[in-house]
Amino acid sequence: MTKYIIRVIVPGGVVYEYSVKTQRLAELEVERVKKDGYRHYEGNAVIEYRWVHEVTWFRREE
Repeated sequence: MTKYIIRVIVPGGVVYEYSVKTQRLAELEVERVKKDGYRHYEGNAVIEYRWVHEVTWFRREE
């Protein structure tokens, strides 16, 4: 099964990864994060990063 992984590197060097279902969704998500920033959810808290150092996608076979 193919997974498309989004990798976001935020200030401080923290790396977040999450998957989406299709290559097209991965491409769109990368563009969205570049434009709008990234939000990370931990329990009831939301950490918002307006700028990211890097955002990429790649394919992982499982």
